[in-house]
Amino acid sequence: MANGLAQPIMSVLIGKIINVFGFSDHDHMVKEVSKVAVKFLYLAVYACVVSFLQVSCWMVTGERQSARIRRLYLKPILRQDIGFFDTETSTGEVIGRMSGDTILNFLFKSPWEKRFR
Repeated sequence: MANGLAQPIMSVLIGKIINVFGFSDHDHMVKEVSKVAVKFLYLAVYACVVSFLQVSCWMVTGERQSARIRRLYLKPILRQDIGFFDTETSTGEVIGRMSGDTILNFLFKSPWEKRFR
């Protein structure tokens, strides 16, 4: 929400600049445009900080979800009989599927739930 607030504020500031260009006094117009330019600078700093916080929060959320999905994936694999790892799969396959299928498990019902139960 805070990041989306920058565009409406920018529209208001552009409107103020357009209104300033209607002044007949050149010195007054330059003074008012300078004030609005400083407000644009403040808005840019605000948008930068808030955008950084937004992306940081999404990254943390994604990492937590990925770790949770991997844990949920590993539990049924570890419940298998030891012979399963000798005959049906290898360690590299398990690790590869854990890292590769994390996104697929998040988006769709996991196909390995049927295989490992």
